[in-house]
Amino acid sequence: MSDADRGEIDSAARDALAQSDGATALYVGIWIPEKGFYEQAYGESSPGVAATLADHNRIGSVTKTFTATAVLQLVASGEIALTDTLATLLPELAAEFPALTSVTVDQLLGMRTGIGDFFCCPGSLVDTYFADPTHLFTVHDLVAEGLRMRSPPSVPLASAEYSNTNYVILGEVLRVVTGHSVHEVLTDLARSVGLEQTGLLAPDVSQMPAPAAHGYMGAAQVAEHRDLLPPGVVGGIDVSDWSLSFAGAAGAMYSTLGDLGAWAATGYGSALLPADLASRRLSPPDGRDFDYGYGITVSGDWIGHSGLVEGWITDTAFNPTTGATWVLIVNSGGGEAVLQAMAEFARPQ
Repeated sequence: MSDADRGEIDSAARDALAQSDGATALYVGIWIPEKGFYEQAYGESSPGVAATLADHNRIGSVTKTFTATAVLQLVASGEIALTDTLATLLPELAAEFPALTSVTVDQLLGMRTGIGDFFCCPGSLVDTYFADPTHLFTVHDLVAEGLRMRSPPSVPLASAEYSNTNYVILGEVLRVVTGHSVHEVLTDLARSVGLEQTGLLAPDVSQMPAPAAHGYMGAAQVAEHRDLLPPGVVGGIDVSDWSLSFAGAAGAMYSTLGDLGAWAATGYGSALLPADLASRRLSPPDGRDFDYGYGITVSGDWIGHSGLVEGWITDTAFNPTTGATWVLIVNSGGGEAVLQAMAEFARPQ
């Protein structure tokens, strides 16, 4: 990019970071064919350590783009079908939770099962997690809680209703059909397209590869959730070692700025799929609040996904028409304002 463009981005990034709630680092990647590209890390990844482009960060629900791609690869190879039900694919889970019997792969991918979100709000597993952030959740725990929050209706939803439970179940589909753990499957998928700094850790592992940014909870975020948090959780607390066993195939992957940019430019894995399946992935029914394809949000000419997990927020987008791509990562769960402040530079109209 030109010196003027880089200077404008730098100024906006530093101003936004200085006004953030708890964030110490901001990572910005913008790739626009007619203007060039710019990748930069701002601030400190941890106290006294300058942020760099090599830093690994947790990417939250951007994980879903990998999970959906891995499932669709199984569809492409004929190992499963979009119309397959959980009674067929996961008979043991369906026997334990009969409400899942008729749920299909298509409904799970498109968030149209109507199953509740195990991590949606006070009164869900959020309470358990904040009371003990090292707690290790099992898939059984997550599915049981999602169904307790809301069982699927007799008639599948016509449009998307976001629930992490859908993608935890898809992680089980990957595990059972492939015979490998979901963290192996998703890490192998990343490696297959040259993403050497991207992966999913085992549920009992919280330490990302070095170098890794630390993640924080800002003071405003802590105040907002004060009724859920133990007394020892204060503004600015480092949450880097908190467990992500609740997130798994729905939101527990890590990556770097460069790897995420490269992944977005593949259409979030759509380039790995047959054309008809890739097209179907991006043709969701009109949503009441948002249009959700198979692991991808569709917004006008842009496709993408964002991610929020304690200590980090990530936002990514790709324009298949122009080839423009952008990635933003901030190391605080209270960093929404930072990303909003950068949007005018990262996502040109």
